[in-house]
Amino acid sequence: MLTIWIIWNNRNQSLHNLSYKTPNALIREVGRRNEDITQGQSSTKIEGLVAVIAWQIPPEGIYKLNVDAAFSSVFKEASLGMVVRNHLGQVHHCAIKRIGNMENALHAEFKAILFGLEECRHNSFNSVIIENDSLMAIMEIEESMYEWEGIISDIF
Repeated sequence: MLTIWIIWNNRNQSLHNLSYKTPNALIREVGRRNEDITQGQSSTKIEGLVAVIAWQIPPEGIYKLNVDAAFSSVFKEASLGMVVRNHLGQVHHCAIKRIGNMENALHAEFKAILFGLEECRHNSFNSVIIENDSLMAIMEIEESMYEWEGIISDIF
């Protein structure tokens, strides 16, 4: 799954941003990210600072839904991805989807969250913790939770 995601991301960078990594660079990235996952953490650079972000397991009996989106402002489309893991970190379900008519990156992040929730419902993952890397999307949802409660109840 990791290798497919890295190749997919490289394809999107090539298509939407006209930049890409060589096959050797992709192989090195797969190795580095695999090592990060094996150790249970990844490094993220933020304006010269390095923050260590560790994936936290959900409680037993609850699944963790991780979602993300890649947005192309040129084509006004997005690629959405989701993965569901259990309390042992084992992948139970993953999916990707490409959609058009996107207004902006934030819109794409919202669509990724909805896509992930719909996949959870369809595959009977009823107790989930949602994780997303878009701070803006998370803040927007928290500020208007009453609107999201209706959307979530419509899905489930």
